This record gives sequence, structure tokens and C-alpha cells, in this order.
Amino acid sequence: MTPEGQTAIVRADAGPLIGAGHLMRCAAIAEALARDGWRPLLATARSTLDSGVVPPSIFEDVIALEGDECEAMFSQVPDGCDLLIVDHYERDRTFESMCRPWARQILVIDDLADRPHDTDFLLDMTPGRNASDYKGLVPEDCLSLFGPKYAPVRRAFSTERHRKFRERAQRHGRLRLLIAIGASDPTNITANIINALPDKPWDFELHVVLTSQAPFHDMIRDMMAPIDGHLHTDVSDMERLLSEADVTIGAGGMTSWERCCLGIPTVMLVTAENQRGNGEALKRLKAAVVVESPEAAVKRAMALMERPKHAKELSRHAALVCDGLGADRIAISVGPERCRDNSPVHLRPVDEGDEAILYAWQTDPATRKFFRETRNPTTIEHAAWFKGKLNCPTCIFSIVLHRGTPAGSLRMDFNEAFQAYEISINIGSKFQQRGIAGAALRSARRLIRDDPLYAFVQPENAASLALFQRAGYRAAGKPCWYVQSPTHH
Repeated sequence: MTPEGQTAIVRADAGPLIGAGHLMRCAAIAEALARDGWRPLLATARSTLDSGVVPPSIFEDVIALEGDECEAMFSQVPDGCDLLIVDHYERDRTFESMCRPWARQILVIDDLADRPHDTDFLLDMTPGRNASDYKGLVPEDCLSLFGPKYAPVRRAFSTERHRKFRERAQRHGRLRLLIAIGASDPTNITANIINALPDKPWDFELHVVLTSQAPFHDMIRDMMAPIDGHLHTDVSDMERLLSEADVTIGAGGMTSWERCCLGIPTVMLVTAENQRGNGEALKRLKAAVVVESPEAAVKRAMALMERPKHAKELSRHAALVCDGLGADRIAISVGPERCRDNSPVHLRPVDEGDEAILYAWQTDPATRKFFRETRNPTTIEHAAWFKGKLNCPTCIFSIVLHRGTPAGSLRMDFNEAFQAYEISINIGSKFQQRGIAGAALRSARRLIRDDPLYAFVQPENAASLALFQRAGYRAAGKPCWYVQSPTHH
């Protein structure tokens, strides 16, 4: 059951000094919640609106906060909200506890792990983050959503990613270098990067992104004119600009995950101390080149454009970090599907620690007999298969959780023949007959809404056939294949 008509309020700010990252990632979550029928509202400081920031249109209403924030929200929404999302470095357990009588659930977004929270859900998309980092900082029953697979980027990015990997299009013509140092770039790093570029003539196109409200917008415009650069202002299709770039120089905020989603070779310039952790993680994952100065950024970007094999490898690793489905994973977590006993069923991304439990499920005689390959794999074969799935950018691999306990797996692999995803599900024997598989299939459909899903079911597997038919799958015109039409919300 999705939470039709429920209210979600986002508490986040934006402005020339702090940028728009907090607001934009919350807007991506609001977009996913709206697809599930929520009513998203924004509660933001009056200074955000006074700075010229235009709230994303996904929010049905905006509450301008002055003075007592709690009182302002309570008075504007006296019946309370079903979900309060707090994305603010200067808010902690004190503020969240004050909102408790009014907010039925709270989701906190953090990436510092430096202060306590009173929250039901914690989102920290930092690579390598785990529960020990928040020990004693969140309630024991808090559901934690860790890692960049939960990074909330707009749906347009996952759509563009799907198009890129489906079409595998090869660009022709001049190379493109894109400079995107945040929406406002308050310290004018963009100018330093432009000044560090080699003298013309160039064998690449230069593109720069800034908002019209950026304090140095006019200066950058004047710098770009004599060098035939392209300045993009107030863009609404950043996914297209990124997708068309051969190399990007960018900062380490939310755009890190947008670039990873699209597999863009990136030179990441650390522009703030709170970006350092992400930078170190992306460097470790070989998903970005990380530098500390504009001069180093230009040098490394030139090298990437001269070494396409290195750029391609960087792109491959980046695409494995974030698949663009994070916002929908968050929406599913706060409004989960439920099984027959009304317990929540969640999907979490598979990680390296799941190899053993997946092997146990895959070699269970009760279910293995229905696999296309009925022979049990050896542990070595399984390890190789598992590594291949983890390193496949078109595989969406999840662990099915029942009351927080691993109950099975669900996988969606891109099928070249159908040009769509093929779904497979394997629920552990002791978790069967509880409606968990049906809830997991409904969750999967919320991840992939706009394309058909295909399933291969052996004719003798009556239970699986009944499961997929209840979920709306119908014969696909090929033996053993079934298809579920897209859902449009």
C-alpha cells in the first residue's frame, strides 16, 4: 500500500553561500514521494526566498520560516504531517524531538555523523558509511539508509542513464569539457579554472554551468565571450548537459552522484571540508580523479581527454556507484509495501557482504530445481557470478528484508532481446507463504515504473506462476516468458 494523500514536509535551506544542494536533493525525494501520492511541502528560512532561490515546483506550498520554526510549521499545518524530512547541518535531536508530537515520522539526512538525532529514518549516502558511525547518535530502531545507491537524484537522471546504457551511443565531433562548480560558486572557483586552461587553440568545446543568481555570473559571462565558451544559465536539463560531456570538472556535493549515475569521467575539485569524505571514497572506488586546486583540476582534465581509455575506465567505475534510483528507494522505505501479517517489506541494495547468504538461497533444493540451470554452482563459480553482478551497471540487485531480516533476493537485469528489464526473485524457504514475494514485486515496480518488466517462469513452477499472475504479469508471446505493463502514476 502506498501512502496516497499523506503530507511530507521538507525542512531545508538554500542560498548563495550554502548552495542549493540540500534543497535539490530534497526536491528529488519529494518528486519520488509525489509519484507515490504524497503531498510534498517545503519549510525554508525566509532568507532562502529573499536570496532569489526559486523553490522547485514539485512542492505544493512553501512555508517561510522566521523566529520559532516549530511554531511556524505547526500553525501552517495544524493537523501535523505524516513525514518530516530534515536536511540541515544546524538541526539535531533537540529540534527533531520538538517536532515529534506533530510529525508522525521523521527522516533525517546527514553526512557528518557528528550530532545526535531523534529520527525514524536516517539517510547518509557517503560511500562506506555504516551503523557504527552513528552508534549512540540515532535510536536503536531507526532504519538507516547508507551509501550512494540511496543518493536522491532526480528521475530524469535515471531515465538518461537507462537511455545511455540501452543505446550505447557513441558521440562524434569535438570533445566537450564541462565545468560545473555548484549552482552559485560563491568563491568564484570557475574563474580560476578558466584562467588555468591552456592557451587556444583548443581541440575541445568549453561549457560552464551557473545560475543567474550566482554572484560572479556576469564576470564568467564576460570571460567566456572571447574564448568562444558556452555559458549555460538556469538549466532545467542538467542531465542532458552532463550526458553530452566527455569530461567534467565539478565539486563534491550532490552533483557527484548525478555524474556517477551517468558515468561521466570526472575531475572532482574539493571545495569544502565536508566534501573531503566523498572525494576520498570516490578516489578509492576509482570513480573520480580528486584534486585540491583549479590548476590541478585542469591538468587532470586535459590528461583524461587525451587518454580516452582511462576516461572510459573511470566512467565504468563511476556508473557502479550510483544508479539514480535512490529517491525511489527512500520513498519505498518510508512508505513500504506490506506482506500478509502487515509487516513492512523493504529492498536494500546488495553489497559484498551478501555473497554467502545468496549462495545459501541459490543452493536450496526446494527452489534450485526451478532455476533455468538446475545444477548447484560451486562456491568459486558463485563468487565469479556474484562479482559480475556487482560490476554490472545494468543489474539492479536487492536483498528483500522482512522486519529488517534478509528473507530473499530480487534482481532486475537488462535483457537485450526485450530491451527491458528481466525480473527474478528468490525467497528463502522459511519466509515463503507470507506474501513477502508479492510485496517485493510491488516494490520493484516502484523502482522501474515506465518500462515493461519481463519474467521467466518454468511451467512446472506453479507457485511462481501464480505469484507473477497475481502481480499482473501476462503471457509475453514466448514460451515461459511473462510481461507486466508499465505503471504511470
